[in-house]
Amino acid sequence: MKTITANEIRPFIRYARRLSADMKKFPSPICGYDNRLFYCTRGRGKMTVDEEVFELKQGVLIYIKAGIPYSYLPDAKEPMRLLAFNFDLTFEASRKAVPIPPERVDSFKREDIICDVNLTEAKLLNGFAVFSDMGYLYDKLSEINSEYAAAKMFFEQRCSGLMLDVIAELLMAYDGEQKGKGTDTVDTVIDYLGRHYSEDISNGSLGERFGYHPNYLNQLFVRYTGKSLYKYLQDLRILKAVDLLQETDLPVSEVAISVGFKDLPHFSRYFKQKTGYNPTDFR
Repeated sequence: MKTITANEIRPFIRYARRLSADMKKFPSPICGYDNRLFYCTRGRGKMTVDEEVFELKQGVLIYIKAGIPYSYLPDAKEPMRLLAFNFDLTFEASRKAVPIPPERVDSFKREDIICDVNLTEAKLLNGFAVFSDMGYLYDKLSEINSEYAAAKMFFEQRCSGLMLDVIAELLMAYDGEQKGKGTDTVDTVIDYLGRHYSEDISNGSLGERFGYHPNYLNQLFVRYTGKSLYKYLQDLRILKAVDLLQETDLPVSEVAISVGFKDLPHFSRYFKQKTGYNPTDFR
């Protein structure tokens, strides 16, 4: 299994279609050799995912990682209609572009998963997830289906970009559902840093200001931004420095002080590390 970061996600759509869930076709649980995403467009029913049962109706979306068993339980009176997608999270196996059917659980070979990756962030994608009221994604999902069906030049890249948007929306929706005191605190500190980045700020001073132990505050930042407090602040300062370098005639030394760096060598070193350029290259 390969490990990737969220920034390396580049979905490859192997199959997109509209379907009617049918118990006769798949009477027992099955597993996909690539990831699955199902969006219910109408009707109702249930899906069992890894032995958990979920109600499906219009607007419900289910994401299932490759290798996790699932089965359809359609309603006899109102059969559910689905937009369905088979995809990898990278283009690594894009040469295998032919749709690969799911396998019964008792015949499934885990070692044959097409592109088995694990996320260091966005860990939601390492399992399965169910979302309600996702109607705002219908147009984008329909567009993926249409692009795939038309198969015009560069359709794979177009489908990839659209699915990446969908995945980002799901991750944000999940983050919203999990939102609590921790993310509220991070949002408050981010707002504060955006207004006070030029000042002398440390983990200790932030912890004292917001009433948390500095280590706990730092852990919250790592959890919700993927960066330590120090790195988040330094990266913010570099972005502000780029603006000043491009929009003003201030000497580089004054730019460094203006965004919160105490000395020019430290500023120049971090600037080069972050951007790949020297500060003067932006002049």
